[in-house]
Amino acid sequence: MAILLDLLGATVVGSLLILTLVSYQGNVSEFAVLNNNERIVQQNLVSIVELLENDLRKIGYSRGGPQVPDPVLVHGSTRIKFLADINDNGTLDTVAYWLGSLGQIPYTPEHPFCILYRQITSVDNVPAWTVGPVGSHLGVTKFRLDYYQADGATPAPPYQVIRVTLKIESPYTLGDKYAVAVWQQKRVVARNVLR
Repeated sequence: MAILLDLLGATVVGSLLILTLVSYQGNVSEFAVLNNNERIVQQNLVSIVELLENDLRKIGYSRGGPQVPDPVLVHGSTRIKFLADINDNGTLDTVAYWLGSLGQIPYTPEHPFCILYRQITSVDNVPAWTVGPVGSHLGVTKFRLDYYQADGATPAPPYQVIRVTLKIESPYTLGDKYAVAVWQQKRVVARNVLR
């Protein structure tokens, strides 16, 4: 009888230990997936931000040429088009960024993914880096631009300060958890705009 109780007790303790290990393994796996999703989202955000910030800082830049009095050609909350010598060859380029419409890629109401487009064309018809628009589907769910004068308060041309808000989300969820990264640059200053 004592042997049966010992076996029964050992079975219960062993079962509890196995359940604890399985639960621990599940938690570690969930943490690893969420951590990986966060890392991917942050890398996607950094990739877009480095390119966008570099381009915006060159608004009005012209290598060896005269400054452009009003380089921002088109401005809106989700689009901008401006003049800049992006490839530093002494020729002005037209650079455009805009957010594509919903429905171009699969999305859900909780995650309204859009494509962020970038296009560079040469003003003097010299071949630039890209001919057509290049889309970036890296989980962009928000792209907003606000324009100000140098004082940072007046939203009227000539624009010298741009506030950029960019939100990236992971398309992959684990239960109801998903990775999100937001970048809001308070003041991207176009240093080459006449002041």
